[in-house]
Amino acid sequence: MTEKDSGEKLGLIGPSYDLKSGADTLAHYETWADTYDEEVNEDLGYAQPARCAAALAAVAQSIDGGTGGRLLDVGCGTGLSGLALRDAGFTNQDGCDFSQPMLERAIATGIYQRLFEADLNEG
Repeated sequence: MTEKDSGEKLGLIGPSYDLKSGADTLAHYETWADTYDEEVNEDLGYAQPARCAAALAAVAQSIDGGTGGRLLDVGCGTGLSGLALRDAGFTNQDGCDFSQPMLERAIATGIYQRLFEADLNEG
């Protein structure tokens, strides 16, 4: 990837770091929901969900011998982490997110037992 390509691709997520309020965050992710997976996962090669899922599976294996425990995917967005967790053997997942359009994408994955909207900006 050239420096120009890298800069253009990072431009896709750049606005996420400049959000000043919960309302700004909600508006940003509601707008981004339709293209989030493509831009973050495919264009940027987002590998963190798979890395975290593998690490969590290793910890779960050492603690109780498996991945059957219940998980809450906080800030689940479109379900990218949930998919990685399922691929790592976790089958008992719930998720929550601030953005209803992101949750609609997560619902479409079929991997969560329950999904709910939650504003973690509230104290």
